[in-house]
Amino acid sequence: MTGRIRLVLVIHNHQPIGNFEGVFEAAYQDSYAPFLDVLEEYPQIPISLHISGSLLEWLVESHPEYIDRVRLLVERGQIEIVGGAFFEPILAGIPRRGRIGQIRVYADYLEQLFGVRTRGM
Repeated sequence: MTGRIRLVLVIHNHQPIGNFEGVFEAAYQDSYAPFLDVLEEYPQIPISLHISGSLLEWLVESHPEYIDRVRLLVERGQIEIVGGAFFEPILAGIPRRGRIGQIRVYADYLEQLFGVRTRGM
């Protein structure tokens, strides 16, 4: 076999609305923050990252340093932010207007936080 193999890493971080504070915090300490530690150590590894709206709101409130770290990784081209619908609905199960609205609101929020407009979801 010749040629290059292309591997795309897309990471999906999510906590549902209403989950216990301790679950959010444990996931942050055990998973989300350590993952950024590894990325910062290996700048040659690019990823795409999706963070659900409910988790993102919690991170902004509870760990704004995480948002700053992700923003720096976005600025250096190591992370591509992936969009979606703000509340992680099953898009086919909600009205078209709701689908479009959630996608737009989330894209605007991501742009405000990370300084880039999402291109995919």
